[in-house]
Amino acid sequence: MKAAKKFAIVLGLIAASALSFMSCQSAAPLQRDGATSVPLAGSNYEILGRIKFVEPVTKIHFPILSAFGKSRPVALYYKTLETAQKEYPEANDVLNITVDYESKTFLIFESGKYTTTGLAVKYTEAK
Repeated sequence: MKAAKKFAIVLGLIAASALSFMSCQSAAPLQRDGATSVPLAGSNYEILGRIKFVEPVTKIHFPILSAFGKSRPVALYYKTLETAQKEYPEANDVLNITVDYESKTFLIFESGKYTTTGLAVKYTEAK
């Protein structure tokens, strides 16, 4: 019986050490081509340029709870708009927003980054 107990302990230690070296990486688009509620005619806006905002994130990963807390893209929009206004002070909005999330998971810890890109635009008077 002692040999079986020792074998189980050794097997458990091997499994625990194998899990500690395991990690996985994933990348997934969260939102593509965000919709806008502003009616755009061909002459009432000017495209200033493409912008990119990257935000690193570290969190504890629980797959069961991953469906909750999806308000992240809204916060990223405002941070992307701030980035656009720093690069282009006359920017009024950011259109065609794409949010990508790339992550690495180690046991229950997840580190990743949100990469948000879009077009900085300046609205003008309709002609």
